[in-house]
Amino acid sequence: MNAPDPTSAVVPSLGHLLQILAARNPDDVAVITAGSCATYGEIWSRALRVAQYLDQEGIGPDSRVAVLMENNVEWIEIAVGISIVGARLVALSTWVEKWDLQRLLVSGQPEVLFVSSTVRGGDVIGILRSLLPELGVPEASSFEQFPLLRRIVEVGPGAVPGAALYSAVQASGPFPDEPRARAGEVGLVLFSSGSTSTPKGIALVNEDIIVNATAIGDRLGLSASDTLFVPMPFFWAMGGPNGMIVALTHRAVLVTLTKFEPGAALDLFERHRCTALYTMPNMTRAMLDHPSFTTERVSTLQKGITVGSPAEIQIVVDELGAEQICNVYGSSELYANATVTPHDAAMHDRLTTNGPPLPGVTVKIVDPVTREELPAGDLGEICAAGRVAAGYMQSDGSIRAITDESGYFATGDLGFVNERGWLTYVGRATDMVKTRGINVSPVEVEEFLCTNSSIVSALVYGIDDAEFGQVLVAVVVTAPDIDVDEESLRRWCKGKVASYKIPAHVVVVDKLPETQTGKTSRSLAKARFHGAVSERT
Repeated sequence: MNAPDPTSAVVPSLGHLLQILAARNPDDVAVITAGSCATYGEIWSRALRVAQYLDQEGIGPDSRVAVLMENNVEWIEIAVGISIVGARLVALSTWVEKWDLQRLLVSGQPEVLFVSSTVRGGDVIGILRSLLPELGVPEASSFEQFPLLRRIVEVGPGAVPGAALYSAVQASGPFPDEPRARAGEVGLVLFSSGSTSTPKGIALVNEDIIVNATAIGDRLGLSASDTLFVPMPFFWAMGGPNGMIVALTHRAVLVTLTKFEPGAALDLFERHRCTALYTMPNMTRAMLDHPSFTTERVSTLQKGITVGSPAEIQIVVDELGAEQICNVYGSSELYANATVTPHDAAMHDRLTTNGPPLPGVTVKIVDPVTREELPAGDLGEICAAGRVAAGYMQSDGSIRAITDESGYFATGDLGFVNERGWLTYVGRATDMVKTRGINVSPVEVEEFLCTNSSIVSALVYGIDDAEFGQVLVAVVVTAPDIDVDEESLRRWCKGKVASYKIPAHVVVVDKLPETQTGKTSRSLAKARFHGAVSERT
């Protein structure tokens, strides 16, 4: 194969990107995990064998191939191989139970499933046996519940009965042709539950994945001299189409681990002297609170990407030492990030805004009711155009568009832009609380509460109230050995913030409720603490 000239045009797909990297820098280390590492040349060579296997199985453009694996080198090899034959990679969460996996497979309808036998500590084998009773039955040629699924490939020792072994796939000859993935076609499907009862298959386009990741890395100031630590799972937007591809497009060494654990993360970070990282507030706090944490262990850190309140981002700067940290805004439908603060922007801008739109992305703020565009400074719904997912993939493979007639995607998030066009995310539209006839942003109240030195983190939501319509509930985590109760915190608030922003109820906890992806969750908080709050009203 002849690698395309990377300076002549936009790289069409992940397969084309690895072809370029392997041709130009075959011996450079591309990825490091706790147990292995691989160069660009090694990944490309193994990916060609994955592609050859898939091609022999009749997999090609518009075919769907599912991957149910933790972060590892093989995940990347398989992803590149799928891209080479022009198929769609359907990324499955490793946090699944039987009910979850059944719904994902029905929605994704893959023809081939790559699975690691170590997912969920090996429990995935029992889940697969239950969903696929035909596994290991010699005369069975298909799976009744998933008629399109015809092959399962195990990355492991052979624990899944009837599955082909990845080691046998690697014994295939290399794929002889040029990568088949097309720039404008869907190459990756990520699942998000959102507000629907059926998982949403978010269909991301080959070229846009590469272009957006390149722009993100540029804002981050990433280069081939960097080592980037990405602990997010590859099936998640921040992990795969964002962090992993950002590292590849900038030839930074990618360091990852199968599952985030703060001690293991610190070990990898220190051993490989990482200079950049992706982190979330819960990950940051977990590493800082780990008994083995010292500033010396992260002394090589310079830059990174995170989200959170100004206080949470300041912690990444002050305690982890990422002085060039970038603040971002986005969603899976927006390739994880639509706006990113430049790494060399003023600290105040990086703390208080999510930055300007990436090249090729347009952001506007509209009135949630009239849909009219609002001027700078006015709060409204965030809408984005340009680098937006092709739509939601249906079980038959068709794509349902998610943009309006002008090409804008309505995010359901609230925010505003300043006079320079830099975005500030305020919260989900459904999170807004209307008390005494006034709209209150829970995020604003959370940030205010965290200015109290006794409060480490806070989560605010609204509950119905006969007198005021709604009132605020604050769930807070306090600093060690600090006693805070509802009365004392409300007393502290008085005179510092408008009275309607003072929580009517305060619940003190050891840890804020989180989703599986590590995001704090107001809906979980409402469900968990409803009884305790109701008893007081």
